Amino acid sequence: MPRETRALFLEDMGLLGEAVAKACNPRRVNYSIYGNTDPYAHAHVVPRYDWEPPERVVMPIWQYPPSMWADPEHAFNEERHGELKHKIADALRNVMAGAS
Repeated sequence: MPRETRALFLEDMGLLGEAVAKACNPRRVNYSIYGNTDPYAHAHVVPRYDWEPPERVVMPIWQYPPSMWADPEHAFNEERHGELKHKIADALRNVMAGAS
């Protein structure tokens, strides 16, 4: 990836992380970039919380049991998570307005 494109990608990831922090008020935000299997750049911006089990909060979220990833209870649902999605989108617009 050319340097300029990479810099923009990383800046966007940081702006999203800032918005997630403002919207979700986590203890911290983790950033991960993996390119092992997908032929395109993508990142994961993950809020971490004090309510997570102590043995998990120090580990990458990928260490949660596979059953949690497949459990419909944890899947995105517009009715349950729509307000949070809009809160993050609003925070992102505000962060981006301040970044220009």
